Amino acid sequence: MLSQADPALLASGYTRPRDADYSSLHSAKAYPYNRIHSPSSDLMSSIADMVRWAQANLNRGKLDGKRILKASTYDVMWKPAVEVEFCRGGDRSSCRKPGAEVGISWFLEKKDGQMLVSHSGGDHGFVSDLVLIPDANMGLVLMCNSEHPGISLPQKIVRAFYELARQSDHPAN
Repeated sequence: MLSQADPALLASGYTRPRDADYSSLHSAKAYPYNRIHSPSSDLMSSIADMVRWAQANLNRGKLDGKRILKASTYDVMWKPAVEVEFCRGGDRSSCRKPGAEVGISWFLEKKDGQMLVSHSGGDHGFVSDLVLIPDANMGLVLMCNSEHPGISLPQKIVRAFYELARQSDHPAN
């Protein structure tokens, strides 16, 4: 809850017009959110909290030796339910399927034989990614207080993480 957060620890988001250079970067007025906005992007967290959430998911519901979710929950959440499809235009004439699927609140993709489990987010002035590679027991939490049009630094970091995991010889615990 925003009223309980220490104002000194809150990040300010930054944005710029789509075709402008970084000299036009300015603070994004994101707060206060309204109640209607809350379900989609009103989660306030820290990198430490998100790392713990990644650990709990990589351990299939265990955190600090305690079970917080049933392990069988992951069989349901990480089971593909629908294929992802990106379309441009209202007539759906320009659609592509990138090979990803959606489980319950997670995006699922096989890359080089490894299952990638992720959820990203973004709002005016903010971008985030949580990427898990359960077979390699690896997770990435990325939180950025700037939005970037096009191929962004956060996307490049996620791609580098995929490559690192692909080359990893660390089996899952």
